Amino acid sequence: MTVLHSAPATANYKKNFFDIHVNGLLEKRLRDKNFYNIVSVYVYFHCADKKGVERFYQDSVESLFQQMQENTQRFKSKDISHFDYCERDSYLGRKKKKLLRDATMLSVTKDNLGKIAFSKNLAGVSFEESIYNEFVRLLCPPYHYENEGKAIAYTKLQSRLCESDSGARAKICGVAGSGKTTVLAKRAVNALKRHEDAVLILTFNITLQMYIKGKISEVREGFSWGGFEIAHYHGFLTSAFNNYGIDIKFFEGDPAKSVPW
Repeated sequence: MTVLHSAPATANYKKNFFDIHVNGLLEKRLRDKNFYNIVSVYVYFHCADKKGVERFYQDSVESLFQQMQENTQRFKSKDISHFDYCERDSYLGRKKKKLLRDATMLSVTKDNLGKIAFSKNLAGVSFEESIYNEFVRLLCPPYHYENEGKAIAYTKLQSRLCESDSGARAKICGVAGSGKTTVLAKRAVNALKRHEDAVLILTFNITLQMYIKGKISEVREGFSWGGFEIAHYHGFLTSAFNNYGIDIKFFEGDPAKSVPW
């Protein structure tokens, strides 16, 4: 488990926008590889100047160069093979390139805000209004007004299951079309009203996200869409690890030895 610095974490936020959150971005990226450049990544240091950013990265840069020197010295002393030397040198070289990029190209302070600009590699790429609206929807969630919902006749059992109680747990089963998602939607809105904090809805089926959101929009209540996090399980974990600056690498080494079966 590796803790990510600001720049790699920011790059992962961009990747998640394209892969998970914003409808239409992934499809456009697959059709045109230059479309990925339409979003530029920077890290803004509000309370620092250029010299302060250099000091911030200084220890990491010096440590990296020291590792490269040690690798070279071990090879000269014949403590490691030529293959191990090259493999280590290649890894450290990539790490150095990324670190220097983060310290220079991606770091912005108050005295060099002018470096923020759109990528020049955008020939033939258009930023459509529908994509802009998706970003606005995600970053500034709208408010759902009561009159936007519709009157739903819940059964007596559904009404009871729609209640949100602190610490309560329930497993709801039923055939297709029996109203499971309708109950889930109302229960989620009631939970938001009860504790006025974020409500997390996870699904193993990525295609259910929009269906669940549609069902929530049918609830005749006033609420902010920002109060709901609707995500499929693996996408949520990826986003959570990134938010906490954690880089997860699965099956390091031989995958056959990492899996118990």
